Amino acid sequence: MGTRTAHGFVYDANSPMGKLNDFSAKMQEANKKMEAAQKSGDQKAQMAAAMGVLGTAVSGGKGVEPVQIDALKPFVPASFAGLPQTSTQSERGGVQGLMTAKVEARYGDSSGKNAALEVVDTGGAAGLLGLASWMGVQGEREDDNRREVTRKDGNRLVHEEVSKRGGSNKFSVVLNERYVVSARGNVDFDTLKSSVASLDLGKLEALK
Repeated sequence: MGTRTAHGFVYDANSPMGKLNDFSAKMQEANKKMEAAQKSGDQKAQMAAAMGVLGTAVSGGKGVEPVQIDALKPFVPASFAGLPQTSTQSERGGVQGLMTAKVEARYGDSSGKNAALEVVDTGGAAGLLGLASWMGVQGEREDDNRREVTRKDGNRLVHEEVSKRGGSNKFSVVLNERYVVSARGNVDFDTLKSSVASLDLGKLEALK
């Protein structure tokens, strides 16, 4: 179904212009609530409305509640990149409209090899990832020390950072314009990348 603008034009709801128009409409609605709260003189209402405007701006109008931490834990395995898990941590929080959930694990062995895996549900901030995705944010940068690439892989957004001097590498992928899986460490980049691919990304992508 398309999105109709004030001028009568109709855009596909999933197109860049359709999403931009929908976001604009939601921002106008949030701003109206802010104006009404200011007229009321109620400070609590004004604060709530202000947070609503901020949440709408950052979320792109989505305002998605992140999943519970237990839903993310299965995507952080007991071993990763050939290394055993040494510690884990998780958190879920934020302010209304800007909640996120994250689980993270660290891995390492006696040889000094180490890695970290982080799985984040950006929740209320998902709109920013969607904005980056449909705007086609891509690029490449390289110097004597590192090579960085941001590219689209189907519907996914991928970011790669490769050390040329045996330092820390990083591989990140954005799923469903919402979930971010990031791996970093002083292990071989291809190992890091294949280890992320071995996770059940399709299942994570389908989480609601």
